Amino acid sequence: MLERGRPDEALAQARIAERADPRSGRAWVAKGQALDALGRSDEAGEALARALALAPQDGIVLNARGVWLCRQ
Repeated sequence: MLERGRPDEALAQARIAERADPRSGRAWVAKGQALDALGRSDEAGEALARALALAPQDGIVLNARGVWLCRQ
């Protein structure tokens, strides 16, 4: 949904994924990216930090966190 310019819907989907598997680093990445697109940078950073804690070797997680950090 982010690529379609609908961050609210992306956040709703990410929350569903997070509830389905709260230990999924990628679900937390989706949540963080949606929050960032909504201008909620602090919450996005928290979600991406959680993603990194859950999946520290996942390239998608590492990239998403790095992109977010570069924007700060």
